[in-house]
Amino acid sequence: MKQIFRLPAILALALPILSCSKEQKVLAFTETNIKMAAGQTVQLKMTVDGKVYDLRWGSPESKTSKPLNISLTSEVSSVASVDSKGLVTAISPGTTKITASAKGCTSATVTVRVQSSAELAPEITIGSFNLWIHGKGTGQWAWDVRKHVLAQAFIDNGFDILGVQEADGTIRSELPTLVKAAGREYEWWFVCRDNQAATSGEAVGIVYDASMFELSDKSYFWLSPTPDVLSYGWDETSYHRVCACAKVTVKANGAKFWMMATHGPLGDEASANCTQLFINKAKQLIEKEQLPCILVGDMNSHPTEPLAKGLCDYWNDPVLTLDASHRFGPRGTFDGADINRKMDSDNYRIDYIFYTGAPTKIYVKEYRCNDKKYYTTADIYPSDHLPISLKAKFL
Repeated sequence: MKQIFRLPAILALALPILSCSKEQKVLAFTETNIKMAAGQTVQLKMTVDGKVYDLRWGSPESKTSKPLNISLTSEVSSVASVDSKGLVTAISPGTTKITASAKGCTSATVTVRVQSSAELAPEITIGSFNLWIHGKGTGQWAWDVRKHVLAQAFIDNGFDILGVQEADGTIRSELPTLVKAAGREYEWWFVCRDNQAATSGEAVGIVYDASMFELSDKSYFWLSPTPDVLSYGWDETSYHRVCACAKVTVKANGAKFWMMATHGPLGDEASANCTQLFINKAKQLIEKEQLPCILVGDMNSHPTEPLAKGLCDYWNDPVLTLDASHRFGPRGTFDGADINRKMDSDNYRIDYIFYTGAPTKIYVKEYRCNDKKYYTTADIYPSDHLPISLKAKFL
């Protein structure tokens, strides 16, 4: 008599499931992670058993047949929506998963991240640098010795846009070419202090990467009771002082901000009066267009003195407002061409980058004072002031 072998009941029940799984079609998205901006649309692409499947039309063999009834669902529809043909529309910042499923198929998911304007905005390095007029240094600090390390400092600090002070005729003539040779080309807009046209004498300036920014609405004013006319300011009778102003457009995302670059006075009366002058001028600019405003420069004022302290009534000082983990380098900025000076002191802090603006329009990441030394015939700083910088995003 023939023996009849019977499968165990559990195994017998399992066989149809195994058989079914072998027949399942494998769905997969061609990308597993997608980043989008709000308002952007993306067409999803899939493969079915390794072959490209066009969600708008159907099988790869025909644009008229649709052999699989694939359904698409968004886990968080307020972040991104998806239609039946695989067109994803980003709605608001956040993360969602889109799942594709069909009868007789494995399911597939793709993660969609809708990025905020802050995430998408380029990070910009804003600086201030007193260049030290060319004829003051001697020995290893002489202009023909230090000018090459001064140019290199522009590259090493990664400035995208900065305000400069003490740009005399020699510096204006030579430094742009030296910086370009060191590795980066900038546009240099100088505002001189000693005639009404701002073309004569020592200058302040705004230096910027023209591939990243466009400057418009340029203007300037003197630090005096008659700011629109060439004039000395109060008890500052040895030097005319001037401030350059411009609206800056960030080409990558169209964001805008005002930038003011200056060199503050030495006179006590002038210093005290300049506080309100800067604030009034900034308010005039912002009345035209509600934008963040940056004020940079050698203020010739310590943090506890009237000018620097008073400016904090309107602007933010990153040394005071940023967490310590986002501040780098010494507090002091005036090295006085002395590499042995102890720079971590407010007694030597006279250079600033102030900023103001709604958090929805500016995000400040870090502040840095760079005390890097360079070797020529001896160790030197590039200038008698240390360069300072701020990393920020404009939204």
